[in-house]
Order: sequence, then structure tokens, then C-alpha cells
Amino acid sequence: MNVLQQQGVPHHLKIDIEAADRFCLDALAQVGVRPTTLSIEAELSDIDEQVAQLDQLAALGYRAFLPVQQARLHKLALPQPQAEGRTVTHRFARGSSGPFGRDLQGPWLGLDAAKTFYVRVHAANERYAWHYKVGYKPARSLIRRACEHVAGVPLFGWYDTHARLTPPDQAA
Repeated sequence: MNVLQQQGVPHHLKIDIEAADRFCLDALAQVGVRPTTLSIEAELSDIDEQVAQLDQLAALGYRAFLPVQQARLHKLALPQPQAEGRTVTHRFARGSSGPFGRDLQGPWLGLDAAKTFYVRVHAANERYAWHYKVGYKPARSLIRRACEHVAGVPLFGWYDTHARLTPPDQAA
């Protein structure tokens, strides 16, 4: 909280404190001013915690959510031109957080739809977790893609939840 009070609230806030992200949201609640957008690591190991995290974001005033599967962001290119800041050419490295705010691609969801999405991802990850026991990496990739096709959601890997104060169609 001291950093936000001293430096001000940023336009976008990336939160990634390894299973302690909600402490940052608690501090954000005390500041009173919110970033227009933020991203936080999803809690897919505990679906109840993930739902509580979404509820906490909603209590802070966030109304639009975009779950982003982080494992394959290295294959993503930024839109040209970018909506956030200067236009640059950039390829993301493995493990990157990727774009944010208006440069994100994909459908923004309301609170209930975001909860439903994460419940489906969690259930599918639980169902297909055996996939990692396959020793041969190319086979794992093929199996993962087949599981994703059957499940209807991207699997295996971590997600970030991006949140906006207002839905994109209402943003200025």
C-alpha cells in the first residue's frame, strides 16, 4: 500500500506474488483509487479460492474479466498498432505476462461467465492431469491439444485473470 500512496496508482497493475496476490488486492481496497486494468495470477489449484479472487475483484469495482492462458504467449504477436502506449514490434518470451488492457485479444467476460470459465478449466485440468505422465514431449503436445479440443478450453499451464473497471464497449 505504501508504494501506491507514494508513487500513485498506475494505469495497469500486474500482480504476481505466488499465491499471495489477494494480499495486494486487500491493500488496493484501502487505497480507494483503482488502476483502470490489472492482472492477477489465477488460483487454479483451488477453484474456491479462484472464485473468491473473482469476487474480490468485483468488490473492488472490476466488471470485465479476461482469463488468459499464459503457457503459449510466446507465440503471440502484439496487435499493430497497439492501443496501449507506443507501437512497438515485440515477441514475448516464454513465461512472459503478455499484453495488457486494450491490447488483449479475446472476449471479455462478466463475473458469472468468468467464474463458469474457470470452473470448466479447473475440472478439465483435473480430468486430464494424467497427460503429464506421458514421457515423450511431442506426444504430450498432441495429447494436450486433443484434450483441449474435447474439453473446449485451453489446458495445462497457468492463467492470468485480467480485469477492467468498465467493459471495453463502455470505455472512453
